[in-house]
Amino acid sequence: MGRLLTICSEAASVTAHSLINVVHTFHSQVGRLLAARQAARLRHDYKDADRLRDALNEQVCICVFIYLYLSIYLSIFFIYTHVYV
Repeated sequence: MGRLLTICSEAASVTAHSLINVVHTFHSQVGRLLAARQAARLRHDYKDADRLRDALNEQVCICVFIYLYLSIYLSIFFIYTHVYV
């Protein structure tokens, strides 16, 4: 059982770090989209601003999904390690 727990712990750690890196990437993309949208609005280019708004909404939805996935995954791992150990 100890070996299985070690393998699960390592897998959870790698998965958590990978997902956190993906979230940081999406956060930087969201920042760029916000800046580009603001610049488009200042230029009165509302068509481009609307396109960037849609792209921003898509990025935010992806970020929320990743946060939820990470929360559920880590909660299940936490429950597993405390119930079976």
